[in-house]
Amino acid sequence: MVADPNTSGLGVEYHCQQGDDTWSRSDEQLISLATEELSRLKLCTRLDVTGGWVVRVPRAYPRYTGNYRRDVKTIADAAYV
Repeated sequence: MVADPNTSGLGVEYHCQQGDDTWSRSDEQLISLATEELSRLKLCTRLDVTGGWVVRVPRAYPRYTGNYRRDVKTIADAAYV
């Protein structure tokens, strides 16, 4: 998945909501934040990071409501029709 077989790709996920402080940061700020955190965790050094990109996915994770069991059952039942 990377052009250079001597390198690897890393994915860093930030859980946030559309419009909050994290969501509103620029791509460059988020890449810098991820680079700093990976470095602090000793997973790589800042110099190891050669690039990055940001994908913002609104509503990527489900939010469970009081009726989620019923809704999941509806979906599951429909899958077996």
